[in-house]
Amino acid sequence: MKHWPDYVQAAREIYEACGLRPGETMTIYGDTGREPEVFDAFMAAAQGAGVDPATIRVPSRKPLVEPPPQAVSMATDANDATVNEVKARRRGRREEGRRGAGT
Repeated sequence: MKHWPDYVQAAREIYEACGLRPGETMTIYGDTGREPEVFDAFMAAAQGAGVDPATIRVPSRKPLVEPPPQAVSMATDANDATVNEVKARRRGRREEGRRGAGT
């Protein structure tokens, strides 16, 4: 199991790869199958980067079978970036983040 500093560092690397800038907004999205520490670390890294984060956590789903709830899609579309367990997406482009905290 990774430790808190590993999660925070992984989040920082993903944010840097996405080119997030202070003042931008982002959604950290995941499900209850992920440790709460992952969400906390991604939130801390975002705040440390000057990004305005929000987290959305839903009950566990079958990742490639069940799409996220419509409210999640609406919320993530309204932000500059979205991070989930395996990828990060910036509006207008997509960055694969396989080194994310969940892998």
